[in-house]
Amino acid sequence: MNIHGDCIEEMAKMVPNSVDAIVTDPPYGLSFMGKEWDHGLPGIPFWAEAIRVAKPGCHLLAFGGTRTFHRLVTPPNGLILDPFMGSGTTGMAAKAEGFRFIGIDNNSEYCDIAKKRIGGLTRGV
Repeated sequence: MNIHGDCIEEMAKMVPNSVDAIVTDPPYGLSFMGKEWDHGLPGIPFWAEAIRVAKPGCHLLAFGGTRTFHRLVTPPNGLILDPFMGSGTTGMAAKAEGFRFIGIDNNSEYCDIAKKRIGGLTRGV
């Protein structure tokens, strides 16, 4: 079934707890190639409807790249936690997008690498 319409309005017509999985590649708000569809971000109304139609235990898979997935799940100036920081790639993306960041890793060598890559914004264990 294909539906042409605003996803929030269309999901509002759906039965609650009716979807087994949500798999999507939403807009990232990057104005990708100047395309109109990539100027906004899915906001709270979208996520509220997605949760409403999701069955208990439903899985959500939202595609995004290193610099884009943060925008999907973090409010402006939000705090991102990466409990398995490694070399700090998530922290670099978070910093580049203006988010606050806490990174944790149990390997001191990786913590040193991440600190250099991110500019000292991380705290290692």
